[in-house]
Amino acid sequence: MEVHHHAHHHGKKNWKAYFWEFLMLFLAVFCGSMAEYQLEHKIESDREYAYIKSMIEDLQQDTAKLRLSMAAFDTQDPHFDTIFNRFDLLTKGYDHQLRNSLALIIGYRDFFLTDKTLQQLKNAGGLRLIRNKKAADGITLYDTRLKEHEKTQTNLEEIFMKFYDLHQDIHDNLHADKDKTAIGIAAMEAGNKNYLLRSDAATLGQYYNKIKVYRSIRKRAYARMQTLQQEAVSLMQLLREAYKLQS
Repeated sequence: MEVHHHAHHHGKKNWKAYFWEFLMLFLAVFCGSMAEYQLEHKIESDREYAYIKSMIEDLQQDTAKLRLSMAAFDTQDPHFDTIFNRFDLLTKGYDHQLRNSLALIIGYRDFFLTDKTLQQLKNAGGLRLIRNKKAADGITLYDTRLKEHEKTQTNLEEIFMKFYDLHQDIHDNLHADKDKTAIGIAAMEAGNKNYLLRSDAATLGQYYNKIKVYRSIRKRAYARMQTLQQEAVSLMQLLREAYKLQS
């Protein structure tokens, strides 16, 4: 007996079926891409927000340190007037007011910026993470002002060391300290010792000039600090407004 096998014919898909398969696949890929994009966007937004908060904290520290540095400069500055007004007395004997003022201009309070966040931003690819243009421009300007101040501070350090080296060569601190203990300041002022190791006109002329230059560079550094203080306060206000942060 013959057995006949009948072939089963499956219907071909029409174009609509292919279209819907394509559409579903497209939507799946698209939705996945959108979800990934949204996640990346949120991560970048969170990082940006964290950097801004950290930047504001750095600026708060900078303004506090700037106030202390400028206050120290203000305290020292009147002593320069005393020195210039009484400088001719240096060789004529011991003038305690003059010597005291000369001692009190030794050194100055440095301003070291808090650049933790700025360095992190630079290491992360510059200000690419800061998408708010005003905020990015403000941070860039502040960074420029910091670099200007750093140059002035380096110059100040060089000028100060030149003054200080000559200061150490001129003053006879050994015998001055001994006489302060042995006879007292009043007796030293009444005497005729000038307690100088070098008192020739050329050396004292250089000494005077170095003090003048030292003060001039200090004033420039002070002006830079004032500018930095203003820029820091303005930048904090800008960042708080741009990112809706409270003071």
